[in-house]
Amino acid sequence: MSAAEFAAKLASDQEYERGRANFEEQLEAQAAGWRKAEAPLVGDLRAVGVDVDSVWDLVNTDAPYPSALPILIRYLEAGDLPDRVLEGVGRALAVGPAIEFWDRLVELVLSPSSEGQAEGSAVAVAACATAEQVDDLIRIVTETKRRPEHIFSFVLF
Repeated sequence: MSAAEFAAKLASDQEYERGRANFEEQLEAQAAGWRKAEAPLVGDLRAVGVDVDSVWDLVNTDAPYPSALPILIRYLEAGDLPDRVLEGVGRALAVGPAIEFWDRLVELVLSPSSEGQAEGSAVAVAACATAEQVDDLIRIVTETKRRPEHIFSFVLF
């Protein structure tokens, strides 16, 4: 059976189509929830001249955004956003100038309050670290309270 034939077969399968439509509805509802949750963050970013519709817009840009960094660290530390949004906040902090918040990021890496905060802070730390932070990096990797799955994501970045 070719791929086209298989796709046609799936398209004619009512049960499959209902399941796909249900999945897409759930995904859109989840995305709407994330947009609603990050609306205050987006508003704060816009207030300092960073024109975004989502924190993820910062992750996908090469343009510098120094005025956003204090806002981003504040939201990451607060940790009261959905995990997916917190991950985006941390990834937006994955820039060299975020080294200004090194100690705060390390604290979040070592004692995250959620999966999103753990993932986001690990990515930020890995991206902004320089040779001067090697002792902190070793401490992070060897910290016994650190969950193994995050050590690997941290080391890979």
